[in-house]
Amino acid sequence: MSDKRVQITVQAKGEGGDELKALARELDAIAQSGSQAAPEAAALAEQLRGLARQDAAVQQFANLKRQAGEMSGALDVARERATSLGRALAESEKPTAAQRREFDAARKAAAALEARYQTTQRQLNALRGELADGGISTQSLAAAQRKLSKELADATQAARTFPAELAAR
Repeated sequence: MSDKRVQITVQAKGEGGDELKALARELDAIAQSGSQAAPEAAALAEQLRGLARQDAAVQQFANLKRQAGEMSGALDVARERATSLGRALAESEKPTAAQRREFDAARKAAAALEARYQTTQRQLNALRGELADGGISTQSLAAAQRKLSKELADATQAARTFPAELAAR
């Protein structure tokens, strides 16, 4: 099949995972056509997928970072409450069963929140490593997001115009 006869209508917008996947599938179809442009289409499809994976990881990192900050504040409040109830319990000559239950519940709630916070921190560290392996610094996440958005927009535009350029060859 000649390059000029390869006809593809790209209807994806290039925004979001489904559209990027659709663009990549369109490029895969060109790559499998056996045309001279097949290697170029395959490379562009892989670039698009790689950028989409990086974008998803950056978004996940930003969300986890926000959640960790919120959890940290809640954990401080829970620890303070458990400590306060523990002091009140210790200062009471004859603590009631209700006071003990309230203290135990506060201590368990703080421990559960601590466990969730630690899990989130482990996830953040794993993502931080993945992003670093991909050349993305989490120290300057906003700059990395802007750069990645531009690269993704450029690759998406290249994927959108590829079929027309191919037909014009």
